[in-house]
Amino acid sequence: MSLFSKAKRRRQPRYLNFGRHWGDLTYTLRVLLSLVESNLPLADGLAESGKDAPNRKLRSVLLGLAEDIRAGNSVSRAMGSQRAFFPRCHIEMVEAGEASGSLQEGLEHIVTS
Repeated sequence: MSLFSKAKRRRQPRYLNFGRHWGDLTYTLRVLLSLVESNLPLADGLAESGKDAPNRKLRSVLLGLAEDIRAGNSVSRAMGSQRAFFPRCHIEMVEAGEASGSLQEGLEHIVTS
């Protein structure tokens, strides 16, 4: 087996492969950002977005976020309950945004980076 074929079969580094599809993550963060920008109730908006989600995984994540927020948890805590989907750095940036009163700016930074 040549060196080229070994390199070709190599998987992504672990820090790039969190077991999630990056498109789904971006979609979810954009939904959150648009709800915050619009000053709409997060729980209701996430529940409606979850019903219209393009796949089952997104539906599960969005409806789980809505349920956690309805239960009185913060956005960062709701994201933390879905650690298999959200990277820790995103959860921590949202938590910092909540603490400083600039959740919208924190979400914008995550979405645009």
